[in-house]
Amino acid sequence: MDFLKNLKSSLYLLLSKYTIYSVIVDVLFVFIYGFATAPFFAKILEFATAILSFISQYSGAITRQYTENPSILQIISTTPTLRSHLTGLILVFLSLAVVVFLLYCIFQLMSWRFAGIISGRKSTLYEYGMRFTAVTIPFFLIFMIVHVLSFFNSLAQIVSQRTGLPPTKTFITWIYILSFFMIYFGSIAYALILRKRAWESLKMAFSVGFKQAGTLLPYVLVMIAVFFVINKILVRIPPSFLIPVGIILVFPAITWARVLIITVVNRVCCKD
Repeated sequence: MDFLKNLKSSLYLLLSKYTIYSVIVDVLFVFIYGFATAPFFAKILEFATAILSFISQYSGAITRQYTENPSILQIISTTPTLRSHLTGLILVFLSLAVVVFLLYCIFQLMSWRFAGIISGRKSTLYEYGMRFTAVTIPFFLIFMIVHVLSFFNSLAQIVSQRTGLPPTKTFITWIYILSFFMIYFGSIAYALILRKRAWESLKMAFSVGFKQAGTLLPYVLVMIAVFFVINKILVRIPPSFLIPVGIILVFPAITWARVLIITVVNRVCCKD
């Protein structure tokens, strides 16, 4: 009964004018993120192309080295030319991390705060901003690790294809594990900072996430189902209508998901 009640309540709450504000902020975030990070991804592609070119040129030697030391990453890191490219990649990733962190803390801070207001939990911008930034740091580090692993997973697959070395599934396994960890516990922490301090919210997020998993996971499954259906709709939309339809469907759904997790965490899991 409470399950359906919370779902209906979260949908009803979207009638607030702040839903429009949240959608606008999310749309701006996507476009500004794309423009701001494009030069960094271009540089990453440049380094990746150089690495793959080197691997293609010396694939025979790399394959022979693999028989002596079956670790693709170690082969790359101990080859001077590749090590130089990897150093450049690391510097680009670090610069990208700073830019993404700043953009995320500016725009997603506002989106989550609007979701809090929609769900009836207001807080001052300064207080919420400090808590949001502090809570974001550990989960953002995981976010960057996921992106680095994703890059190396793609690189490892291409290396495997070009050299004949066996593919590795280690990267993709950790990508899934860390992504779920980041989204699940991060969302709970963001819901809690509306009423708790940053450090307390982080600690409580893990406590609530584990102890109340039976209560929270059904809502997570509903969210996954909603975005799965939206994705199925979008793949059937003509390219010329994809952006407007995407904005109409995806961004209100993101706002709804934030409102729902805030509602559930604060009403069901953390009653005073």
